[in-house]
Amino acid sequence: MNGAIPAQLGARIKLTWLSLSNNELSGAIQAQLGAFHKLTWLNLSNNQLVGSILPELGALNKIRMLQLAINNLTRAIPAQLGALKKLTWRDLSDNELSGHIPLELGDLRALKYLYLSFNIDGSIPKELGALAELHRIFLNSNQLTRTGPIPPELGNLGALKTLDLGINELTGAIPAQLGALNKLTWLNLANNQLVGPAPKELGDLSELEELWLRVNQLTGSIPEALGTLSKLEVVALDAHQHTGPIPRELGVLSRQLALSFSNNELTEQ
Repeated sequence: MNGAIPAQLGARIKLTWLSLSNNELSGAIQAQLGAFHKLTWLNLSNNQLVGSILPELGALNKIRMLQLAINNLTRAIPAQLGALKKLTWRDLSDNELSGHIPLELGDLRALKYLYLSFNIDGSIPKELGALAELHRIFLNSNQLTRTGPIPPELGNLGALKTLDLGINELTGAIPAQLGALNKLTWLNLANNQLVGPAPKELGDLSELEELWLRVNQLTGSIPEALGTLSKLEVVALDAHQHTGPIPRELGVLSRQLALSFSNNELTEQ
């Protein structure tokens, strides 16, 4: 299928499920989609759609999955999307969006999956810390942020399993509060401008399998507490200013472990 989104969809107000992904659709998203009040799933991913994400989509009060990834959508994310109280899956990644993450995103209390990679700039709103159902956050490869650190409120996300903030411009220290994410299996803060020591509280992430902190400006010693993480498979801490020895505790982990500590100032025990 190619061309614009079919205009005849306007007559199908009782539509509950609409997937037009992986076609060659072009043109803009039509405002009439906002009238499909019974819609629970809208997937327009992997097309060639242009223009903005319309605020009219904020009227889809029954929608649970909104997938607009891999298009050529531009401009800011409308604040009206914060009205989608039943939304569990939101994927707007791989577009050409600009502007900040709207604060209203913190109103999506049912949200479990948030994908906003390759898009936006500005700071990470602390309001994300109120989304207690979140399982996965992908905010990687954006331009976050010259204006503030990683919000410590993210440590409130007790259901979180994946946190990907890699390849941004994040500054400040890694919040110790992230150590409270006891279901986290994957943490990526690589390729930012983070400073200070890696907090010892990372050793409380008992389910963690992969830890990516490479290419920042971290200093101090590598936390010995990482050696208590029995499920670790990857630790990437290269290209920092770490000093001191590699903790021997990492050498006694029973699993196969990939370690990367190159381009630091480490010494022998």
